[in-house]
Amino acid sequence: ADLRAVQGFETLSKTGTRVLNVNGPMSSDFTAVRVTQGTLNVAAAGIVVPAPGSTMDTIVAGGAILNVEGSYGCGAGSDTMTAAGTVSGSGTIDLCGGDDTLTLQDGAQLNAAISAGLGAGDTLVLDNAGALAFDAGRTSNFELLRKDNIGVATLAGSQGFSGGTAITGGTLDVDGTLETPTIALADGTELRVDGIVQAGGPAAAVIAGSAGANAVTVGAGGTLRASGDLGAGADVLD
Repeated sequence: ADLRAVQGFETLSKTGTRVLNVNGPMSSDFTAVRVTQGTLNVAAAGIVVPAPGSTMDTIVAGGAILNVEGSYGCGAGSDTMTAAGTVSGSGTIDLCGGDDTLTLQDGAQLNAAISAGLGAGDTLVLDNAGALAFDAGRTSNFELLRKDNIGVATLAGSQGFSGGTAITGGTLDVDGTLETPTIALADGTELRVDGIVQAGGPAAAVIAGSAGANAVTVGAGGTLRASGDLGAGADVLD
């Protein structure tokens, strides 16, 4: 199916297994986009933006695809995008102003570049119970990195997070390069370094542990430039 542009509707819900094309050239505006099945394709001349004066909340469910060859996002507020499916395409995905949040869940495949735009508190969240691998080089302008849930998230590529990193659950395994001024570990979490972890410069990142058990593991080929205190508890530094 094909759409040129849709305005005045709050929610775009993509169901069914086939492809829905948003062709433009006029913009389509929504407060919520739900890709639950099949493919939502924003064609080269297509434009999807938040409704005037609103934020836009995007969800790409497991097995579904959001493909952007045109332009997607760019509101002034704090937009959210949650992906358990695939985000792909060679177009522009820019969350622009506000403190935006991109959440990658189990099954997420990030095959497109996503910018957080101009906010000061934009957050990339890795919320996985199983194994999740992603290329951090496909994201830009996120100030904060947060690892949630019990699974292992493996970071490839190279990226910096000027506001710091928090590991609230599971394991963050850095195979690429992570530049962050601080790393906070919650009880029972692990930082695993098989690539490079440091602050910008390069300088030493400051690690802060919790009252419980924390683990920091550096692999044979890994480099960790850091200082700090893992706190009380049966901590492991290997």
